[in-house]
Amino acid sequence: MAESMVLYWGSGSPPCWRVMIVLEEKQLQGYTQHRLSFENGKHKTPEVMKLNPRGQLPTFCHGDIILNESFGVCLYLENQFNSQGTRLFPDSREEQGLTYQRMFEVLTLQEKIDAIVYYFWKVPENERCDSALERNKKALNVELKLWEGYFEKVIATKLSRGSVASRFPHCREELYNGGCDAFSTVGLCCSVWPSCPEKKQAFHRTCSHLQRKFREIQNEWWTSLAKRTQLSADIGDFRGFYEALKAVYGPSPQVQSPLCSSDGKVFLSDKISILN
Repeated sequence: MAESMVLYWGSGSPPCWRVMIVLEEKQLQGYTQHRLSFENGKHKTPEVMKLNPRGQLPTFCHGDIILNESFGVCLYLENQFNSQGTRLFPDSREEQGLTYQRMFEVLTLQEKIDAIVYYFWKVPENERCDSALERNKKALNVELKLWEGYFEKVIATKLSRGSVASRFPHCREELYNGGCDAFSTVGLCCSVWPSCPEKKQAFHRTCSHLQRKFREIQNEWWTSLAKRTQLSADIGDFRGFYEALKAVYGPSPQVQSPLCSSDGKVFLSDKISILN
């Protein structure tokens, strides 16, 4: 069954994790997977572009069926294998409708988080503006207050804390440290809060299982990176060694080294003072 499935995914991508966790929960092990490097542009190769013209990940194939949106893959797998593995959606019409609402509504939250997290990466330096960043922060605060309002109704509506942190990469530390919002990181949840002890135990077991899987993914990534770093050093591949270090520490910030003024009394640190 899973032998006819192929998943193209990228390391560090919550949408890819989302699909991988659904495959795990639906007991669809044994599918073919290809881990591609975003850094090296492997997700833009002709092979991937033929399947996904946007060159994005994940890209999922089941026989002749090709799906390129993570939520679409999750819904497809749940519908096709409804009776297999873990049920991902409630049976109640009201709860199911609200689950779908929160599942897609979290994309708005993700967009506003990304506007801040990736601001200095996506916006060229000469186009950056403090007021724009401040507007993004205010918009995020408004969105977070909306989600806090949802949380205040969690008992009345019997909804879990679902997908508030969906696909926010920096929330992974909470997951690794044993936080109970494992579902929120993969954007699957918005599931019904268990109302009996047996269901609560099953829910916590599922959270523990997801936390363990993410730790395994993290450990695998660090082990692979350590081997790549050592190999680059052994063969004298300085570019590869530098790229491996950059994967750990991130790009080095560009700062202006201070210079002593002509009279020797002060240090000049800003570019304008140095040029003048």
